[in-house]
Amino acid sequence: MTIPGPNLLKIGLVTDIHYADTPANEKRDTRASLHRVRQAVNAFQKHDVDVVVCLGDLIHSGPDIEAERSYMQTIVAELRQVNRPIYFCLGNHCVDRLAKPEVLEIVGQPTATFDATHQGIRLMGLDTCFNPDGSPYGRLNSDWRVAVLPTEQMAQLVGSISERATPTILFCHHRLDAFDDWSLRNAQQLCHSINPHRQVFLVLQGHAHINEVCEIAGRTHITLEPMVGCSAAHNAYSILTIESPQNYRLQGFVSQPSYSHRHEP
Repeated sequence: MTIPGPNLLKIGLVTDIHYADTPANEKRDTRASLHRVRQAVNAFQKHDVDVVVCLGDLIHSGPDIEAERSYMQTIVAELRQVNRPIYFCLGNHCVDRLAKPEVLEIVGQPTATFDATHQGIRLMGLDTCFNPDGSPYGRLNSDWRVAVLPTEQMAQLVGSISERATPTILFCHHRLDAFDDWSLRNAQQLCHSINPHRQVFLVLQGHAHINEVCEIAGRTHITLEPMVGCSAAHNAYSILTIESPQNYRLQGFVSQPSYSHRHEP
């Protein structure tokens, strides 16, 4: 399985920005995330990425709905300065007080999932912000430690993957390769459903605020470092350069480690 044509695909990646106009504490300097995003945008422009993907938690908690809406508008406007197509996964903080339609209107995306093909690579974004009863996150109705992908959405995802042999990357906020508070509660079921579909060669995820690489059934799962940090000097973002599903490189910046995957025939 190879990418049609000679061109590389470059994807700028950010996750867990947690921007808010609130004082810093021992865990997060949320105001500094505005400057961090500007650094990432400059790097994405300098390296001429093709697209940008945000893996969720654009904002942190605010005192009310209007404050969180303002935070979301501010940080999305900064991200848009990259002047490239941007795709958004929703994180639990994105839809804590805000409802999904409100967030989608601000980010300019019609649905909480996305499915786009660039340079012969299919990019599929999951919406993992659902409660166990199938209700969507929003209006303080959720527990960040409990998220599921409803059965109907899982079936639709697997069906959509199976329709095309195009090399595919999955993007999501919650982890699919672990079984803890930062993972989908039904991650094992989802992975089992995806395993037969070899066109899915890579999963990129956030939420856990760690860097980790895991292999499942020949598919690489990369959990990315958060952009937010307790120091104003902290930052983490990356550029994924894909030659083929067998050969790709994650170039990490600041606190994000780099990673290379190469398969020599």
